[in-house]
Amino acid sequence: MFAFYGLAHGQFLPAMQAEDPAEFDAYIAVLKATGKADAAARFEAAWPKSGLLPHVYEMVFEEKRGKGDVAGAIREGRRALEAAPGNVTVAVSLAGIYATQGQLKEAEKLVGDAEEMLRQFRVPRSVPPAEWEPRSAKIRARSAAVRGLVAFKRDRVEEAIARFEEAIRLAAEPSDHLRLGRLYQLQGRVEEARKQFALAGEKP
Repeated sequence: MFAFYGLAHGQFLPAMQAEDPAEFDAYIAVLKATGKADAAARFEAAWPKSGLLPHVYEMVFEEKRGKGDVAGAIREGRRALEAAPGNVTVAVSLAGIYATQGQLKEAEKLVGDAEEMLRQFRVPRSVPPAEWEPRSAKIRARSAAVRGLVAFKRDRVEEAIARFEEAIRLAAEPSDHLRLGRLYQLQGRVEEARKQFALAGEKP
């Protein structure tokens, strides 16, 4: 039996186990595959009860999300969460897709669930704070960004600004600066907007 523990994209996963070398090799094939969906389908067909399936589903979700396949990402994100309901990172990422698509109730529920899971999570003693804290900050930053996008789409500009400012303080991504810059523009805060656009690598 092959077993390993991992900190995957900010979430500590339970032990993932392969029952034999062929299963483990097939998992590695999914990990290395350029097109993960086909490799994942073959893996699932061969090992439908594998303890590695939650991570396999997550890999397909991330690939779909990275390619901008919204319908595919939503489908695979739901499947990943069915297999591992405690996967905070997938929950926050899927909430972000829902918010972008205007599915605000779904986004709010999912990001709320993710925030509660993160609050209840107990970091293993074996994990040093220096390793956990930046990963936790990144998850909280993505959560704040989702909240900011939902607030903006509900015409709550001040709340949206506060949320994106929070995301930037925690662990900024270029899209946070871009969205905050646009919000500053709406308020006529021209210089602040320019600074945010510069940080995002964009021109006003």
